[in-house]
Amino acid sequence: MSLCEELASESWHGFRFLEPAAYELSVDGGPAIEGDLLRTLVFGPNYGHYLLHPASGMILGLHSGSMELLQRSAAGFKSIGKTRTRGSATLAYAAHPNEMLLVYGDNAGSFHAHRFDATGFGKANKIAAKQLKASRVEFVQAGQMLVIGGMGYLSTYSYSGGKFAPLHDVSIAVRDFVWVNDGQIVLVNQGIHGVAAFGYDGNGFSKTGDVAPPGESREIAISTCGKYLAVALQEPAVLNLYAISAD
Repeated sequence: MSLCEELASESWHGFRFLEPAAYELSVDGGPAIEGDLLRTLVFGPNYGHYLLHPASGMILGLHSGSMELLQRSAAGFKSIGKTRTRGSATLAYAAHPNEMLLVYGDNAGSFHAHRFDATGFGKANKIAAKQLKASRVEFVQAGQMLVIGGMGYLSTYSYSGGKFAPLHDVSIAVRDFVWVNDGQIVLVNQGIHGVAAFGYDGNGFSKTGDVAPPGESREIAISTCGKYLAVALQEPAVLNLYAISAD
C-alpha cells in the first residue's frame, strides 16, 4: 500500500483523502486540483487539497479564508458552491462524522459551525470567542462532543440538536492534541513546554503526567495500540519515542 493509499483509508479531522487518481481529474472542465498535500498534512486541512466528507459524499476544498463544495463525476469535479469563512484567517477545520457540518477556528480564537448540503453552504454560527489563536478542533464521542484547542486553552462542548454548550476547560498552551479512547488519554503538544497528559471524564480534565523532550516539540502522534507516543522535535529534526504507562 502506498502512502497516499494509506492516507485515503483513514479518517482525518473527520474527513478522508481521495484516492490518488482523483487528484488528476479536472475541475469544471479546466485544470486538475491544485492543493498543497504537504502543508495539509503538517498544518491541517486548509490548503486547498480536496477532501471527502464521508457522511455526505461531498467533496470540499478548504482554505484559510474560503470553502468550496464540489460534486464528483466520471469526468471530474464540478463546483457547486463557495463561501467565505467567518471571522479572520482560519487555522483549523473539523467535520462532523454524521451531519453536513463543519467547525473551524481562526487566528483570533473564534470558532464557528457552518452547515452545508447538496446545493451549497448554509448558515454559520459562532461557538466561542477565545481571543487567542486556534490550533486544533475535533469532534469526538461519535459527534456528540467538540474539542477545541489553542494558545492558552483546551475546551470541550456538548453537541446535541444542532446546538453547542460549554462543558469543561483547562488553561494550557496547545499546539496540537491527540484524543484517545473518548478521553481516556489526552496528549497535548505544548511546543517549547513539552507534552502534557490528561484524562477526561464527566468532571473534566485531570492531569496524569508530562514529557519533557530535549527540545521544542513540533509534532506528536500516538501508536494505533495506544502504548507509544512519538514526538518530533523542531530543532534538531529528531524523533523521540516514549512508552505510555497506565499508572
